Amino acid sequence: MDETTRLWDLKDPAVEPKVLRGHDGPILAVAISPDNRWLVTGSWDKTARLWDLKDPAAEPKLLRGHDDAISAVAISPDNRWLVTGSWDKTARRWDLKDRLPNPSSSEATMVPSRPLPSARQSLAGYRQYG
Repeated sequence: MDETTRLWDLKDPAVEPKVLRGHDGPILAVAISPDNRWLVTGSWDKTARLWDLKDPAAEPKLLRGHDDAISAVAISPDNRWLVTGSWDKTARRWDLKDRLPNPSSSEATMVPSRPLPSARQSLAGYRQYG
């Protein structure tokens, strides 16, 4: 594992991928918004980074708020909310409509992942090691 994310152009695989740098630890989770505007990465460094795919060379938005590695990320179907899940046993919700998203004041203790009845639903979970 390294501290980068790579974007390949699937229409022209011969083109070198764009390398996105910024994390100070291995990347553990990645998601792309349904409208293909945002890429979010979650890392061992306790941060998430929000990359604007319209301008991948721009600095990502740095999202801080967890006390341990971020191991799960998801973006809502309406492209409004980002949820990050961490080994600190919390999930945080971020409003992507904010210029610089801040975590909402509501935190929830993570629960073990379980299958959900609909393929349109997902649930982040954590696994405790040790």
